[in-house]
Parts: sequence; C-alpha cells; structure tokens
Amino acid sequence: MGLRHGLTLAGSALVAFPRVWLAALVHRDKAAYLRTQPQRVFPGLLRAAGVRLEVEGLEHVPAGPFLLAPNHQGNLDIPALVTALPDKLPRFVFKQELLSIPIFGRLQTWYGNIPINRRDRDQAVRQIRAGLAQVEGDQYLALFPEGTRTKTGVMGEVKRGVFHFARETGLPVIPAAIAGSFARFPQDRLLEVTPGPLRIRFLPALTFASFAEEQDPIGQMAETWQKQMEAVVQAMEIDLGPEGSALAWATSPRPAGG
Repeated sequence: MGLRHGLTLAGSALVAFPRVWLAALVHRDKAAYLRTQPQRVFPGLLRAAGVRLEVEGLEHVPAGPFLLAPNHQGNLDIPALVTALPDKLPRFVFKQELLSIPIFGRLQTWYGNIPINRRDRDQAVRQIRAGLAQVEGDQYLALFPEGTRTKTGVMGEVKRGVFHFARETGLPVIPAAIAGSFARFPQDRLLEVTPGPLRIRFLPALTFASFAEEQDPIGQMAETWQKQMEAVVQAMEIDLGPEGSALAWATSPRPAGG
C-alpha cells in the first residue's frame, strides 16, 4: 500500500510540474501565474498520496503578511501548509543546491521562493532579508525553526532565525503544529507513502513586542515556540492514534509495499 501511493504521488508530480512549466513559458506574466500554482497543484498531490488533511486554528492567521513557523516532520509538510492556506501566497526558504535540479529549480525562483546558502550563515541571512522585503499583502514567508526534517520523529534543535526576523520586520510569527506527516512520508523514504491523516493547527501569534522586556527576548520567543509546539503536536498525535503518531511509526515495522 505504501509503495502504491508513493508511485501515484510521483506520477502525479511528474505530470503536474512539467505542465505548469510549459504553461508558464507562454504566459505573459510568468511570476504572477506561477505564484498561484502551488495552491492548485498541491491539493491533488495530497489526494494522490492518500492524505486526509485536517486544518484547525485558521482564526489565528492574519489578513496581512506574516512569518509562518511550522515544525518539520516530513516530505509532505510544504504541500500540506500551502493547501491549508489556499487564499495566501506562500514563499518558502530552500537550500540553493536545489536550483541545479532541472525544471524544479527554475520553478522555485519563479514561485518567489528564496534560495539560501546554508554553508554561509551571513550570506543566508542577507538572502532571507532580501526575500522578506518582498513579503506584502496576503503573502507569508515560511521558515522551519528546526531547519530540516526530523529523522526520528522527535523535534530537532530550534534555531532562532525566524525570531530574529520577527524583531527586524515587526511581522507576527504564526506557529503551525504539524502531526501525522512523519507517519505519512518521512525524510528517509523515496517512494513509500502511507495514506492516512495529516493535521495542521495554527496557533496564536507570537510577536516580538510581547517579549521585548525579557532579558533574552529572542531566546524566550524560541523557547515559547518550542514548548507550545511539543505540547500541541503530542496532543494531536495522541488524538490521531497510532496512524498519526511519529514515535509509534518510527518504532513499528514498515508496511508492505504494493
């Protein structure tokens, strides 16, 4: 079952992305066209993967621009986040090595996503700042505080970058708790996708102004985000049961393919 859904997902992606690419080539305004495509393509990819997306807490998502700070469980996090916010225009940060992938790399820049050099922190900060300057209206910039997907189902070390940018820009940070993504399609699998639930819950905004009087406001924001995220993700995984629990999935036998 896992392999079947993985192949279906891969086939859907192989059809969707070249089609978007070809349409963009003849479109008068490539950037404007492509900015709307993730919201159209990603819901179909989730359906192909057998994912049942559940979204909570939309009342916490502001009308104006914001910084989105999700935990990072698996390969379906970005499609799920974009699908959960169909009326918002996303920008994601990605490692610049992906620019070398044919079609995919060019699409990322046309989408307005931001490539960064993860080996050079100063350059990466400059690249993100340049991207932040373009976030306006109904757009958001998504930054994963863990930096990368978990390999074990346990949250990784929290980095403070998104909270520094909250101080610099004054934009609110919207935490987004993701549960069930690791059980669906974790980092270490190529085509093995397991159908089932994936839940996203948006939490109340964290603003730098609320922590400004603290001795270490950035550190307090990061610690608050981590504590909230750990508690909410754990509660959601308990509610989803074994098919949504990252730790239960990490320690259980792999399902048979086919």
